[in-house]
Amino acid sequence: MTVLVKQNARDIAYKILDQYFNKQKPLNSALDNILAGKISRLDKNFAYNVVKGTVRHRIFIDYCISQLSHVSLSQLDTEVVTILRLGVFQILYLDKVPYYSIVDESVKLAKKYVHSGAAKFINAILRKLSSFEQPKLHMMQLLDRENYHEFKRTSIHYSYPEWLVEYWIGHYGQMEAEKLMYSLNGNPFTFLRINPEIDRLQAAKELNLKQEESQIDSGLPPGLAKLNFRLSSLGSILDSQLFYNGLITVQDISSQIAVRYFLNPQSGEKILDLCAAPGGKSLFASQLMEGRGHIVSVDISRKKIKRMEENIERLGIENIELLEDDATSLKSLGKDRVFDKIFVDAPCSALGTISKNPDAKYGRDYKDLERLGEKSYQILKCAKDYLRQKGHLIFYTCTLSPVENQQVVKRFLKSFPNFSAEEKISTQVKPKISDGFMEIMPYYYGSEGGFACRMIKG
Repeated sequence: MTVLVKQNARDIAYKILDQYFNKQKPLNSALDNILAGKISRLDKNFAYNVVKGTVRHRIFIDYCISQLSHVSLSQLDTEVVTILRLGVFQILYLDKVPYYSIVDESVKLAKKYVHSGAAKFINAILRKLSSFEQPKLHMMQLLDRENYHEFKRTSIHYSYPEWLVEYWIGHYGQMEAEKLMYSLNGNPFTFLRINPEIDRLQAAKELNLKQEESQIDSGLPPGLAKLNFRLSSLGSILDSQLFYNGLITVQDISSQIAVRYFLNPQSGEKILDLCAAPGGKSLFASQLMEGRGHIVSVDISRKKIKRMEENIERLGIENIELLEDDATSLKSLGKDRVFDKIFVDAPCSALGTISKNPDAKYGRDYKDLERLGEKSYQILKCAKDYLRQKGHLIFYTCTLSPVENQQVVKRFLKSFPNFSAEEKISTQVKPKISDGFMEIMPYYYGSEGGFACRMIKG
């Protein structure tokens, strides 16, 4: 069935992309600022998906524009480039919107935000692209005929910066790296964790979930399957009473694995959660402990701590203590406090979240990874002094990057030989732990990617 989308939705998408591409606003900030207005759910969903898709495939889209135009992108007005990117994305990746509609609405945007001359140029480019029987296949075949080296060809094909392509291929090999990039270019599932106190079927009914979404998902880890719904989209779930009352929580499965299996919180334990915001892991740990024990959640952001405080108060949780502090120094904690377990959710490049945050793959370089890895090391170095003998130190990130993950842990273990990585962790999830490390690839569960390691203090 052919679906026609109102022009207003494209207007919204253009404004968001203009803020991101041309005014250097963070993508999520630009999305929130504009989508917070009075917009129909249909227009909001269309704009959200088109914006994320345009950013996700920007490098390939720019390649297509450069092949179709006699003028280089650097010589075009930034507004023209944004409208072209928006139009090219729709032609290449949307199969339910007719080409003539995409071209026509793009021309209208040009007339509104640029000038009539730009409209004629955009019309010519998009008509040329849409004239091919299979536009995306045609442009991919054109790319394959280019005399590019493999890193550049792969970079354009999957729309990842060339340095990152080289980095991942060097670590994973060509086939695995391509599998990773392809997976991260997809739309991720949303994982909805439910409080075990409520009836699963009743929750599904109240949330108006489809039958296939409400059933226990056998593809998820056994210890988490009953606690989660795996959804294609959130819909209106955040407006539900269940969400407001804290009986359902949006939390990616990779971080749930880190809490459930690596932290494995037990009733009565004292746990330190570093870089804790937005607080999902602390809340999950409290739930698993059945509220018995004590969690100290630390974050450097006063704004995030305040938001966590409001959530904890709203949910009636009494065993979480909040501290605003820098995890590399922990000046407010006091040297006399000792914990059974410490969970470090380290600041990272967030490369494992690209499917949800496509802008995460842009605007960084290798030096950023080294800087973030150094910060993680300093956090671990500080945290170790607050751990009791035989206590567990858990290191977790939402990135897939050996400089920020494996190399940080190896450096820490070499510097402090009284710590050792644990391999015998009953995870019941894939993959197997190797050298005490686990990489959670996005194609395992349709989730974010992540890294986890548990060390024991000897």
